[in-house]
Amino acid sequence: MLDLNDIVVFARVVETGSFTAAARLLAMPKTTVSRRVAALEREVGVRLLQRTTRSLNVTDAGRLYYEQSSQALRTIEEANLRLAEARAEPSGTIRISAPVGFGGHFLTAAVVDFLAIYPKTKVELRLTDDKLNLVEDGIDLAFRTGILQDSTLIARKLGSTHRLLCASPD
Repeated sequence: MLDLNDIVVFARVVETGSFTAAARLLAMPKTTVSRRVAALEREVGVRLLQRTTRSLNVTDAGRLYYEQSSQALRTIEEANLRLAEARAEPSGTIRISAPVGFGGHFLTAAVVDFLAIYPKTKVELRLTDDKLNLVEDGIDLAFRTGILQDSTLIARKLGSTHRLLCASPD
């Protein structure tokens, strides 16, 4: 099976022009670099590099393979970079559910502050006292009061509240 790391090592050998320089760049022993290139050549079934004790030349097949594989490596590196950027700054829609009284009192200001800090996000705030199926309704974050009914969900206690019933004598 083709190993992406072998392709990276091969590309660095071609770019640096030697096993020694590639080994230094990749911070690995020269023997490991040589072994990985040999494994890649076995896997693709063709000699990619012509080696002698004093020189290293890229074969025609090696040049073609380098051009195609280095383009693929750049695409992978770009995908990794974009993913890292997306992780660095949150974006997308967060669906939040909370009881009406709790959400109106505690969450609206917090959501406004959150959106100011993370402008690439959107918040769908569903304030309802109805029982929702969080998975079926696509809820990402839910605030609940009382005892958790569904033990398959991950829950964290955020605090305690006390209820007080007041009435006038009239």
